[in-house]
Amino acid sequence: MEAKKLNINIIIAFSYIIIGLFLIATNGIQAYATYSNERQMLSNFYRNDKNKTNVEENKENKNENEVKESIIQEENNDYIKDSPLDEYVSVIKISKINLEKGLFSKQSKYNDVEHNIMIHEKSDDPTVENGNVILVAHSGTAEVSYFRNLTSLNNGDKIEIYYHGLKYTYKLVNMYEVEKNGKVEIIRNTEKNTLTMITCKHNTNLQLVFISELDSIDEY
Repeated sequence: MEAKKLNINIIIAFSYIIIGLFLIATNGIQAYATYSNERQMLSNFYRNDKNKTNVEENKENKNENEVKESIIQEENNDYIKDSPLDEYVSVIKISKINLEKGLFSKQSKYNDVEHNIMIHEKSDDPTVENGNVILVAHSGTAEVSYFRNLTSLNNGDKIEIYYHGLKYTYKLVNMYEVEKNGKVEIIRNTEKNTLTMITCKHNTNLQLVFISELDSIDEY
């Protein structure tokens, strides 16, 4: 009788092991598929994005600084309204925290913090003179917590936005906390192009605001 119970326990334990290994394998396959899809979408973005702005035409009669100024003063395109809504329209890259994530247009259903880093409805294009790019994402431990490591940044750290064949490099200049009440006061120099990143402070009723100012514009 005891031997029979022992055999049953062994079978149950073995079954749990098999189920656990199956779940681990399944999660691993899903994670790899997600990663592969992300890399493919990023690759497609970088390949196609360079064709959206022909800087060489402007260089014929202007020096490099004049070209950059003309780019900054382009009209607000709302992150390429004519792009497919399931393709990236820009990419944010923060090397210090190993973040490289594509962004969808404001009109896309994926432009939501439950799916991705969200371009806020009041965000400007990087091209708008003295404009403010506003990005929002979760912190914490969830799969969509893309801003989980923003607290590792310090003033002077660089954030890059890739858009229309150009790399906009911003330098972090200020970080502050605000109460989470549905509104966020953005404190920035309105005479400069800026990037604002907003996320929650994990396990608190606070939000973190990161303000960066445009440092350079380069082709990539």
